[in-house]
Amino acid sequence: MAEDWAKLIAEAKKLESRFKDLTLEDAKALWKVLQDRDKSMEAHEKALQKAAIAAYEAGVGSKKVAEFMKDKGFAAAFKLLEADGKLLKPELKQLDTYCDKCSDATKVVKDLIADTDKALTASKGKDKSAERTAAKKVRDALHERLDDMNAASNMSVLPEKYLTEFDKNFDKIIEHLIAEAFKKGKDPEAAAEIPQPLAEKKLAPALKEAQGLHKAVLTCVEKMKALTPPDPKLELLGAKAWDAHDALRDLTTEYEGLVRKFKKELAAADPKGDVEDKVKAIAKLFDEAHAALTKADAKIGKAV
Repeated sequence: MAEDWAKLIAEAKKLESRFKDLTLEDAKALWKVLQDRDKSMEAHEKALQKAAIAAYEAGVGSKKVAEFMKDKGFAAAFKLLEADGKLLKPELKQLDTYCDKCSDATKVVKDLIADTDKALTASKGKDKSAERTAAKKVRDALHERLDDMNAASNMSVLPEKYLTEFDKNFDKIIEHLIAEAFKKGKDPEAAAEIPQPLAEKKLAPALKEAQGLHKAVLTCVEKMKALTPPDPKLELLGAKAWDAHDALRDLTTEYEGLVRKFKKELAAADPKGDVEDKVKAIAKLFDEAHAALTKADAKIGKAV
């Protein structure tokens, strides 16, 4: 039996040497790199948002990234966030690769622990040799290494979606920051004739949003027409349609209220008709959506 113990102990030493560089501490160090990258990206994204607002207020009127890149402040902030993304990709890969190595190593260690446990169980009460005691200590040490590498392999799940999908979503993030600049930024001086909440750069996106909500309602209505109660899809489509309907109603109420609020300013502004036409168009979209949904919803007995 002593020969078997020596074989198990020798195999354990081989594994310890083979996997000595796979530790929880090293995995934590790789994760720390990603945490620092996350903080850097958060700071650079905030800086880019401020730069986008400043560029908009300085007169950039197009939502195209190429137009914003002509602004030096925006371009500089953009390059910092872009650089973060280029560094992030290999840092994520490094953690994933390390965790995969740890995961593969745990499988080998588990097998040896199982073999050692089997031998220890079979020899219990029969073999009280020093070799068996040494093998038991080696088994216990393997358990510690297994726990350490298990914990290391599990660190691959720590990076959040923002980090893991940053490269894929980079263009969308930039588009979102620019869209926010149009909402949060003060309109350039050239648009001062019309009250800011009703300026073209605010009103045009509102009309586009209204068109989208109108389309969402009518699309649901068309699908509802093809169904008959008690099809559960009717309730789902109805709920979705009413959500869009209510959002369109709120948008209409908001802009009709703004027209009333700035009645005097609009009377003196030029061209006031364009503002009123767009607000009327939003209201018309709501009326159409409301009428269509009310008629369709009668099929499932929903009270308006």
